[in-house]
Amino acid sequence: MPISKEYIQVGSELKPLRNTSLYPTSKIDDQKFEFIFMLDISGSMYDEPIKLAKEALLLFLHSLPADCYFNVIAFQSGFRRIFPHSVKYSQETLNEAKDKVNSLKAGGLTDLYKPLCYVYSQPRINGYLTQIFTITDGQVDNRETVLELIKANVKHSRSFSLGIGDEVDRNLVIGIAENAGGTYEFVTCGERIESKILNQLKLALKPGLLQPIRVNTQSVLIPMYINVETNV
Repeated sequence: MPISKEYIQVGSELKPLRNTSLYPTSKIDDQKFEFIFMLDISGSMYDEPIKLAKEALLLFLHSLPADCYFNVIAFQSGFRRIFPHSVKYSQETLNEAKDKVNSLKAGGLTDLYKPLCYVYSQPRINGYLTQIFTITDGQVDNRETVLELIKANVKHSRSFSLGIGDEVDRNLVIGIAENAGGTYEFVTCGERIESKILNQLKLALKPGLLQPIRVNTQSVLIPMYINVETNV
């Protein structure tokens, strides 16, 4: 079957869209997910940024689908896991995660590479697709090394990113998403974040049907549904 082609207007240009998305092996409603949240608690996140990052993470956690697994990995110079491994989502595990997230404090350097290596080394949960959300201001020294690692593991997971604060490394936040089929957003202190968080999560629940398209420098990636006609 030939590849179908559609176009979207971006400013004054028409951009071609190719039907290169991976289609799901089952219905969307049947897909199940493992969510890994990478939370930056380094020194550059001190005060308002860490408060905003926690607010975003807790909103993510409260909005997860019932039948999923999840874990939170807080990283700075080292990293720590909220749970020893991903756990089934329930009121009990949600409450435990909230208590542990609220107790986290910012300090230290920013090492995203090692915790990502750990995540990628873990055995995948049979029947569940892994979605990784990185919440950070992006102040790492080895940006390109981190992005190469993410790109090398795109077959096994999908990555989303949320840039925190006014001093965020936009290139890292954008690169995380663009190298792993996800979307990115930026939030600043004092901003209402609910719509951005819920939109990212909504897109993460439909990985097999989306072709991410960046339409401008502010609002990043949007889902594009492509109808494919076949001859019977």
